[in-house]
Amino acid sequence: MGSVTVLYFAGARDAVGKKREVVRLDGLSTAGDFLDRLLRDYPRLRPMKATIRLSVNQEVVDASAPVADGDEIGVLPPVAGG
Repeated sequence: MGSVTVLYFAGARDAVGKKREVVRLDGLSTAGDFLDRLLRDYPRLRPMKATIRLSVNQEVVDASAPVADGDEIGVLPPVAGG
């Protein structure tokens, strides 16, 4: 099946309660599939759904981007600042 390393940043890290984890793909093939699973597994991420971005191997991607064994996925919540 394969697995990916997931890195959580800022508010996503707070919502999930960890900085990183290894997650089995279990049939997930796109970034959108992966985000749906994260939202199911971590309900505290749901309020961020419309603004969360994912990166795959340090490149921000859209929902159709493929996810493969060994990839590194970053969960990037909105960033405020000035």
